[in-house]
Amino acid sequence: MIRNRTFAVIGLYRGVGATLFAINFACYLEKYHKAKVAVVELNDSGDFSKLAEDLQQYTYVKQGLTVFQIGKLDFYSSLLKVCKHNCLIEKYDFVIYDIGSKFVRHMEEIMDCNQKVILGNSLEWRICEFDKFFSYARQIDSYRAWEYIDMAMSNKGIHFVDNGKIKLKSMELIRQTFEVSDNAARIYQSLL
Repeated sequence: MIRNRTFAVIGLYRGVGATLFAINFACYLEKYHKAKVAVVELNDSGDFSKLAEDLQQYTYVKQGLTVFQIGKLDFYSSLLKVCKHNCLIEKYDFVIYDIGSKFVRHMEEIMDCNQKVILGNSLEWRICEFDKFFSYARQIDSYRAWEYIDMAMSNKGIHFVDNGKIKLKSMELIRQTFEVSDNAARIYQSLL
């Protein structure tokens, strides 16, 4: 397995599950590959701060100015320049950037990542979000090589988007933030 890789996790709309996916993916890398992983929050949701606050009552959370640690995973919830600098100094095996739905604002960081993971939903009333994304992404030659994941948990066959050119991987509901299901492990392994 290739280490020293960066992943951009992008949600096509707010609430699709980009933060949950990023954290669960980090848990997979740490548990199954014994990797040192950093997760960096680039969206403005403030979910990492809420997570650290909520978990302090249940488990030991080591907290610093720009980073907190849960178990062996490091979470950065600060300014981008500080995060990039710290992540490079620490020499993580993997760095996962939680971009969220504001992907246009972070396109430079996305393009710097080794792998791009796009999360959407194949439900009829949400599938149009893929089309909106593609209207922007088609300007980038490599967009078809990115990973596209259907967070609708649909098992009704294979779903394709972008006029049938891109196959969606189907992801089941992540029920526990820090527990990796067998289905999720298969999806995560396919990203490596």
